[in-house]
Amino acid sequence: MKRILIMLIFVAVLSPAFAEDKQGLRIDAGAGLYGSIYSTYISVNPELLYDFGFFAVGGGLNALYGLSFSDFYAAPYAEIELGIFYIDGGIVLPLNEPNPEAVSNGYITPESGTSPLPYVMIGLAGPIIPIGAGHIGIDLSLGIIPTASPVIAVDSSDNIFANIIGTIFISMFSAAADSIKAGASIYYTVTF
Repeated sequence: MKRILIMLIFVAVLSPAFAEDKQGLRIDAGAGLYGSIYSTYISVNPELLYDFGFFAVGGGLNALYGLSFSDFYAAPYAEIELGIFYIDGGIVLPLNEPNPEAVSNGYITPESGTSPLPYVMIGLAGPIIPIGAGHIGIDLSLGIIPTASPVIAVDSSDNIFANIIGTIFISMFSAAADSIKAGASIYYTVTF
């Protein structure tokens, strides 16, 4: 936890010093990892924003590939930035059918073609090192990205109703907890 706090302070304090205060169309491209209590995802994230200096607005696509069950999601979103802080809002679209291994291990798995799920992300992203026409930066984020999550069965008594109710509430809690994901990525940004 101490290392994460030091990294956040480093990004927050030093990134504006290395960044050029250019206005105009900006392209960001990043790759990183997202993790939750049950799963880890590789992320690829292109963005297109209009930078007004200290404020930027635009959108992007977060493509997530699950390392546990090979599940694949696309999350198109809109983004608002204020300095190094940002907030994203969009939807999560499952792109492949549920993995049979995930289903057999008792996971709730969103299917392709189903209703979109909500996507909300907040984070810090700051350019650190100038390279070529742009900068390499670090992005640290926390958000809600619903993906495959486990169903936990309760079987603690002879009362079938208690088991059903317990299973429903524990599964809802585990799905909600697994939807919260923390991420870290490296990105390259260029302003035109």
